[in-house]
Amino acid sequence: MSPFVFTNPQTGFTLDCKIGSTDMVCVVDNNTVQSWGIPTPTDSQKWTVTTEGLIKNQEGKALTFEAPNRVTFQPVKGNSDDKTQQWSVSAKGVLKCDFNDCALVVQQPAQGFYYNVACEKIDENNPQPNQCWNIPPEAANILNQHVAPQPNPEIEKCRSMINELRLYKQRYWAIGLNGDTLQPDGFVAFFSQRNLPFEYFVRSRGVSRGDYSAYDRNIATLENYIKTL
Repeated sequence: MSPFVFTNPQTGFTLDCKIGSTDMVCVVDNNTVQSWGIPTPTDSQKWTVTTEGLIKNQEGKALTFEAPNRVTFQPVKGNSDDKTQQWSVSAKGVLKCDFNDCALVVQQPAQGFYYNVACEKIDENNPQPNQCWNIPPEAANILNQHVAPQPNPEIEKCRSMINELRLYKQRYWAIGLNGDTLQPDGFVAFFSQRNLPFEYFVRSRGVSRGDYSAYDRNIATLENYIKTL
């Protein structure tokens, strides 16, 4: 996999892990670097990302949070309980450390052709330009794989109900009324609790209500409801 380059949209500067002989995390003005006859991106601006949430430079060292707000790069710790080297990307381009949800930010003022970078608490819902990053979608997708999605109990209930409706359809069982007692069944209660329309299909004990398409229409109702969750 080719390495990735990260830039800050406010400055247009590129995330770098080396200035001259000094190892540091910063953003660099590549126009200045190119004026020196140095091709860009330099090796120190090329990053690889992993599904464990690591951002590594070409030496294999990982971007690391250090208290109180420093950002360095250190050998990979290999400890899944240590979140100081794990990072994720928000939809708005905020790059935050899993350890404390602090975000990678570009500090002002500029130090000549580069800015320092720190890790700070921010309003993730309303990030400022110096708190955002242009990160290739492929890199973001890889980096975020380690963030386990939080299960939504309501979605799981709906999916279970969809599977039950499919089973009833296969067996041609009544829905809406219990086939033996003709009393409202669990489907009616489930849909009613969510203010969702429900289609009956009953062919039992002389009662004929609805038609066979009711199974699929109820499944579609739940699938559309899930999209709103």
